[in-house]
Amino acid sequence: MSRWVLAEGTDGSALNAVTVEAFVLSRRAAGYSSLLTVRALRPLLVYLRGLGVVPAHDVRASVGPVEVALER
Repeated sequence: MSRWVLAEGTDGSALNAVTVEAFVLSRRAAGYSSLLTVRALRPLLVYLRGLGVVPAHDVRASVGPVEVALER
């Protein structure tokens, strides 16, 4: 994630639901087989939030059946 964040020209403080979703989408598109959902990144995000590096959890704007299926 750190390489992706740097490649995007941001830092950890810019991580929110939108950027995390963009990260997992880019991993899927690149053919990776792990860390392909927001749910898979929760432990890392909880850790980074505990350090104060990432802002507190934000709520996604819309969660529908497609998003729920992708999370599973």
